[in-house]
Amino acid sequence: MTARSNHTGLTPVGPDNKLALKHGVYSPATIEQRAVIVRDHLVDICPWLDRDEFAPAVARFVRVEARAIMADDYICEVAETKGFAKVPVRLLEVAASTDRLAAQLGESLGLDPLGRARIAQLASSAESNAASLAELQAKGQQIIARRERELAAQAGQDDNDGQSMTTATSD
Repeated sequence: MTARSNHTGLTPVGPDNKLALKHGVYSPATIEQRAVIVRDHLVDICPWLDRDEFAPAVARFVRVEARAIMADDYICEVAETKGFAKVPVRLLEVAASTDRLAAQLGESLGLDPLGRARIAQLASSAESNAASLAELQAKGQQIIARRERELAAQAGQDDNDGQSMTTATSD
């Protein structure tokens, strides 16, 4: 029996191997690299999204948008060089689902007219609610002040009544 060689003639590769990478839509590292570019572009266009309270939603959106862009780029490349029939069906499905999800997430961030209008309406409603609360607080303070004056006047009247009764009984 002869020993078999495990040598395949292939050069060993490291953990950052990208030799087999075609489009990157399944590679978290590649998606994150593209997401940084998408985020930079996004905050240039929509500076209000660069605030901390938007960070989780923006991070979600830019990852999905990055994946959608990479899928679209690869589909266009394959369609131009080999023909549309050579585009993998699964990649078309990924492109459609990521485009749809990116649109939904973008709307929630106000990146389309409807989403922007909804955010503006919520903001004006919040401002209106804050104004209403301020008015209610002012009315409440007025009621408290009036009631305190009434109680003080009543206490003063009770003291006067008590003094007149004591002087009337001692006479």
